[in-house]
Amino acid sequence: MEDKTFALLEKIYAEFLGFKEEMTGFKKDMLDFKEDMTGFKGDMLGFRKDMTGFKGDMLSFKEETRSGFRRIENKIDGEITPKLDALFDGYKANSQLLEELNDKTDNLQVDVNNLSIKVVNNDNRIIEIKRNLRSVK
Repeated sequence: MEDKTFALLEKIYAEFLGFKEEMTGFKKDMLDFKEDMTGFKGDMLGFRKDMTGFKGDMLSFKEETRSGFRRIENKIDGEITPKLDALFDGYKANSQLLEELNDKTDNLQVDVNNLSIKVVNNDNRIIEIKRNLRSVK
């Protein structure tokens, strides 16, 4: 029976050594996993830092864009709109002047036509007077 006990103890010891070896491997795997997680944590901290910087950049870009739009808006309101208004006023003034000139031209044409009629009328009277003078002689 002593042999059986010794054999059983050897078997238990061999299994214990195998278990110990497995636990050593498991412990190594857990240390590797812990190391990987530490690296991951560092990466995440770096990512958080990058995202904070990105957020700051985006806020800065947003403010610059707003500022640019305000400058453009102010330029439109302060410079361009008054110039457009002045151009439109000039256009209206030119249109009114052209209309007045067209009216004056039409009136002048009427006067020329009236004068032409008078000239023709006077020419006819002159011809008639010449005829009458010839007949009186």
